[in-house]
Amino acid sequence: MPVVRPEQIHLERCIRHIIYRDIEANVGDNVRRTEFGRKLTVAASQSSDASHLPLGGSGLGLDSLSTISAATAVARFFDMGVSGLDDYLVFDETLGEWGNRVAQHLDTLGPDATLVFETSGSTDNPKSVRKSLAELQFEVLALGATVVPKGTRRIVSLVPARHIFGWLFTVQLPAKFRIPVFEATFRGTATVFEQLGSGDFVVGTPFNWEMLRSLGRDFPPGVRGVTAAGPMAPELRSGLKTAGLVSLLEVFGSTETGGIGWRADGESDFKLLPHCSRFGDCLVSKFSGIPLPLQDHLDWRDACRFLPRERIDHAVQIAGVNVSLRKVRDVLCASDLVDDAAVRLEGNRLKAFVVPASSIAIEQLVQALEMHMSQALEPAARPAHYDFGEELPRNAMGKPSDWRTG
Repeated sequence: MPVVRPEQIHLERCIRHIIYRDIEANVGDNVRRTEFGRKLTVAASQSSDASHLPLGGSGLGLDSLSTISAATAVARFFDMGVSGLDDYLVFDETLGEWGNRVAQHLDTLGPDATLVFETSGSTDNPKSVRKSLAELQFEVLALGATVVPKGTRRIVSLVPARHIFGWLFTVQLPAKFRIPVFEATFRGTATVFEQLGSGDFVVGTPFNWEMLRSLGRDFPPGVRGVTAAGPMAPELRSGLKTAGLVSLLEVFGSTETGGIGWRADGESDFKLLPHCSRFGDCLVSKFSGIPLPLQDHLDWRDACRFLPRERIDHAVQIAGVNVSLRKVRDVLCASDLVDDAAVRLEGNRLKAFVVPASSIAIEQLVQALEMHMSQALEPAARPAHYDFGEELPRNAMGKPSDWRTG
């Protein structure tokens, strides 16, 4: 079956997400990061007109160094070194020209074109996961047959297209099944809610769904959804159903494996997606015939049903991102301002208890630590609250213990 190359409008949307992530990782000034985010939000609202948005100057405002960094990130994601077309990115002047260049690259390589997804790096050093367009379409056909509701009028995307979940559901699946996409990742939750309607299929993580529920409003009739990148709490699922969401399907998988299972409302077990098969305690891709690198322990109920257990690397999930508390603590303790630290999950964010290495004012210390953490970790892995003391909290037996946030 021929591989369908995504339309340029979807490629440009993915490119915007790659640019924003690169800016977020490499621009230390919060004011500049916010301004870039505002400009990308405007670009998202302009639809096809965003193609004419200049990369520098009055457009996105990328300077020469930021342009080289963003171009490198785009070329890395689309593996453009294979075609050599990455050379032209630094000379292109608009977002549309970058979209043209990526489309040309994909057309040159056809089904052999490869995308390079990265794990978050919050559990370990980021890993590159390579997937061909042909392999991704093979999975999309399985998702289209099992997960996407019949009569879907529009996909509403709350997730970045640079993640494998976002690429599958909001780039490659719409390309294959000719479904329009409403870009909502750079928009406010309340604004997105106002524009939902019958036939919409909302693609989000549990964090996105929690934000929608927090509005306290009922969904318009005929809205369905899918969630992935983290476990869905039963009370959240129940609250969404009470608010009128017709159905919420849950996809289980990882960057390394892609989607491997799904379950519908009211089901406890996940069912294998049709592009996977069980072989003992392993999963095998029917596309490649090789075992998939599972990131979780699975409790098998029968040949095609399972329940996920703990992560193999013992990470916690925050807004769809796997986060290692040990790594967050290591990054925190790498600061010269920190003598010791503890990190814990509280609610849906991290908190940190810090033993300062000097007598710096707390307000200045917090600002310095937030800057330090923003340069090393994704937003989900950065503590949202800091507490301070002369020694780490311990219980009566001298073991590390939890603490009340100040």
